[in-house]
Amino acid sequence: LLFFEALEKGTIKNTDMVPVSKEAASKGGTRVFLDSGSQYSVETLLKPAIMCSANDAVCALAEKIAGTEAAFTDMMNTRAKELGLGCTFADATGLSPDSTMSAKDLGIIASELSQYSAFFKYSSLWLDTFTHESGRTTEMANSNKLVKVQGFDGMATGSTAQSGYSLVATLKNGSARFICVVIGDQKTDSRFTFAKNCINSAAVTYTVKQIAKAGGKVKTVPLTGSGNAAIDLFAKENLVILLKKGEEAGLEKKVEVSEIMPPIAKGTVVGRIVVKTTDGAEYSVALAP
Repeated sequence: LLFFEALEKGTIKNTDMVPVSKEAASKGGTRVFLDSGSQYSVETLLKPAIMCSANDAVCALAEKIAGTEAAFTDMMNTRAKELGLGCTFADATGLSPDSTMSAKDLGIIASELSQYSAFFKYSSLWLDTFTHESGRTTEMANSNKLVKVQGFDGMATGSTAQSGYSLVATLKNGSARFICVVIGDQKTDSRFTFAKNCINSAAVTYTVKQIAKAGGKVKTVPLTGSGNAAIDLFAKENLVILLKKGEEAGLEKKVEVSEIMPPIAKGTVVGRIVVKTTDGAEYSVALAP
């Protein structure tokens, strides 16, 4: 997640070169066997980091962003607190047994990460080849078997002796994205079967309805005491609702706007869209000029 947030902020660019340190090259676990002292672009290293969770590539990218893996780990823990997570990261790769994370934590991170379409460019790959500076090659295989199934395009797997086998799987179905998190499975294959069945069941049962788009125009309203003057109101945030299929027709939507008198500053909340579902649940989003 921090890699793509750094790209979005401009902290790094895809074309930036990343030097591979001795520390990164010596990482154990899954890796693409990067040579110490070699250099690759950010984009080149993102592929193995995402596709096969290559720890040497992850560490090199972490050092590029924060200077050291330890500093990057601190960034991870800070971001986790901002997201309201209860997890603790002891390193950038997940190799340390001192890292802790719940299924809910993984689900929230997966949801945040799903905003970046470039992530799925690599997480959906099944097989690929990494070409080193020297010309030698390393074959890469995605450990998430579900990417071979149509519609499934990520996200990650993991396993440790302490926590068993884990999986974060996702499927894009129309405008909806479904995510399933499995942790603590005792068998490597059963996690894939469980996630596939859960997601397929959800995709058949549920859909999403976008009520408002952040920055999208919702309504034009008159300005009190200004003759024919009017002002456009825009949604402050996205409003998307998860519904059972067939319930869309039962939605009750209304726009509530208070009396607006000039002058009115841009961004001042003056109303809201309110939506009620058939089961009585209420959702809203603020409106502002």
